[in-house]
Amino acid sequence: MTRQKTAVVADAMFDGDKLNQLWARQVLPLLVRHALAQTNVEYGPLSKEMGIPNERVSDLNTFAARK
Repeated sequence: MTRQKTAVVADAMFDGDKLNQLWARQVLPLLVRHALAQTNVEYGPLSKEMGIPNERVSDLNTFAARK
């Protein structure tokens, strides 16, 4: 199989210091824990556990508070 000229190789998750790579390394053990426990994962609690603000959840809470 040949690679297309327009294909872009993704950066390795464990090698870089870009924000998405840092978050990927941080979230992986949490996702594995949930998988082993066979529990659901929701963005809001997961982002709080990681210490990452989740604008989508904040926006929804703000919207719900207005009604």
